[in-house]
Amino acid sequence: MRKSIILTTALLLSWVSGISALAERPNIVFLLADDLGPGDVGSYHRRFAGTEAKVPTPHMDRLAKEGMSFTDAQLPAALCAPNRFCILTGNYTFRSIPWGSWFSTGHSALTYGPKADSRKKNPHQTVGGLLQKVGYRTAFIGKMHLGGDFYDRDGNLLRSIEKGEQGQNLEQIDFTRPFRNGMREHGFDYTFVSPCGIQGPLYAYFENDKYRAISDFAGEVDGLSVSGRSYFKHFPKRSQMGHSYAERKGYGDSEFDSSEHGPILTHFAEEFIRKHRKEHPDKPFLLYYASPSIHTPHRPSRDGIVAHGSSGLGIRADSVCDFDMQVGRILSLCDELGMTGNTLFILTSDNGGVLSNAQPMIRAGQHPIGPYRGNKELVWEGGRRVPMIWKWGGDSGRVIPAGVVCDQLVSVLDWVASIADMTGQTPADDQQQDSTSLWSYLLSKKPNKEEALRRRHYFQGEDRKKRTRRGIRMDIGSSKWVYIFAQGKAPQELYDLSRDISEKKNLLAGHYGPAAIPAKNKYAKLVRQLIREYHTMNNCNDPRSMPVKKPSFTLSKE
Repeated sequence: MRKSIILTTALLLSWVSGISALAERPNIVFLLADDLGPGDVGSYHRRFAGTEAKVPTPHMDRLAKEGMSFTDAQLPAALCAPNRFCILTGNYTFRSIPWGSWFSTGHSALTYGPKADSRKKNPHQTVGGLLQKVGYRTAFIGKMHLGGDFYDRDGNLLRSIEKGEQGQNLEQIDFTRPFRNGMREHGFDYTFVSPCGIQGPLYAYFENDKYRAISDFAGEVDGLSVSGRSYFKHFPKRSQMGHSYAERKGYGDSEFDSSEHGPILTHFAEEFIRKHRKEHPDKPFLLYYASPSIHTPHRPSRDGIVAHGSSGLGIRADSVCDFDMQVGRILSLCDELGMTGNTLFILTSDNGGVLSNAQPMIRAGQHPIGPYRGNKELVWEGGRRVPMIWKWGGDSGRVIPAGVVCDQLVSVLDWVASIADMTGQTPADDQQQDSTSLWSYLLSKKPNKEEALRRRHYFQGEDRKKRTRRGIRMDIGSSKWVYIFAQGKAPQELYDLSRDISEKKNLLAGHYGPAAIPAKNKYAKLVRQLIREYHTMNNCNDPRSMPVKKPSFTLSKE
C-alpha cells in the first residue's frame, strides 16, 4: 500500500527546525549510475565487510556521511532499460514494455501501455513532468534507453523491427530534424542525451532532441579532443573510437569516444546549473543526471576527469572512480554557488553491479555486489539490489539527518512518490502506480524503528541459462521471503533473507513447482500466499500496488 507520512510531534519539530533556514522548495539533483553495485561504494563496503574500501569514492561517501543510506533498495528488473522507465515514472515495468525499450528507434516506453502507443494521449508521467507542474525547471542529461521516434529524409517514421542491431536502420535517420518522444516531450525543459548510452549502436549526442556534432562543442569541454570535424560513419563491432572501442556494431558521430562521456555530460550539467542560477534565480530546478558509468566497455576518462589508472585495480574500478568524480564535479559546483544546503541529492543505480573486469577489485578484497547472490541480469538479490543515498541540508540546517542507515525494504521507484509528497501533489489513479513516499524514514534519526512502508516487491531477471525468471519479495513479521517461479527446467526457489542474505539455501529444493509441494510441507501455505500476491499484479490492467494518498505536508517558509 502507499503511505504518505504522518508526522509525529517530535518529527515535525525536528523537520521544521531543519528547514527554517532553507528555501520553500529544494533544488533536486538525481544521480543515476549505470551498473553500479552496492559494494562499489566505499561506505557500503565498509558496512558489509568491516574493512576500508580499496576503490576510493570520496564524493559518494560524502553524500552518505551527510545523508541517509538505504541498504535494501530494490528495482523491478535486473537490467537497465526496463528500470529506466520505472525510475522515471514510479511504475513497475509491466505497466509498459515488460523488458524495456532497448532500441533507439523502438517504441517509446513512455507511451506504451497494454500495447504499443496505447498511452500516446495519456503518457506515463515522468518525475520531470510532475515537477514542472509546481514551477521547477527540469533537465535530463545522459543516457535514455527509452526508445524514440526517428525519421528518414522523406519524413517516414523509422521503427526498429526488434530483431537485433540490423533492424535499427540508423544510417537512414535524418539527423537535421529533431527526434520525437524524447525527454523534451516528457517533462524536461532542457536535455542533452545519448539515446542508448555509450554501448551503442547509436553513437551520438542530442541537445533538446536535435543532433549536436561533437566537434561543434569540443572547444567548450575541458579534456575533450577531436581529430577533425564530425561526420557520420559506421562503426564495426570492437572498432577503435578514440581511447575506447565500439561495443556493438553501430552508426553515429565520427568523434564519439565513450571514454569522454564524463567530461561531456558533467560540462552540460554544470552549464545547466549555472544558466539556471543566472536566469531563474527564484525557481528551483531538477537535474536528472543519468551517467553511462560504469557500463562496459569500461574506458574511464583520461583528461578533464582523470580517472584512468586512478584506482590501481583495473579499468572497472577506474570506472567507479570516474562516476564518483562526476558526482564530485556537480557537488563542487553546488558548493561554489552556495546551493548545497538547499539541494536534495539522491544517488542510486539502474540495476545491480556488473562483474566484467572486476577480478582485480575482488582479489583486493572489495566485491562489487557485496554479500548478495548474482549480479546484473540475474534474478537474485545481486541483480536488483542497489545503493541509494539521500542528502538534504547543510550547516544551516538538515532535513534528512546525517550519517543514518535505513535497512527497511524500499524501492528506487519510491523517490517519485516522495517528490510528489514533498511538493504537495496527489497523482492521478493511473500515474505513479507503484511508488510510495519515504518521508517517514527520511525525517527520522531511527528509520528502522518506523512502521514499514512497503512489504511487497515484484521483480524479474534471468538465471544463468538466460531463462526469464520472475518473483516476489514479501516481508511477513521479521521474515523477508523471496519466491522465484519455476521456469523450464529451473525449479521454484524460496529464501528467507532475514536468515540467508546470500540466498544459499533454497527452502523448496527437490520440489519443482507448487503442485510438487506436499500439503504438510511447512512452506506450502506460504508459497500459495506468495503466488496469490504475485498474480494480483501480473499485467498492466491490474490495480495500483500503492493506493493514492493525499500528501501529508507541503514545504513552506515558516
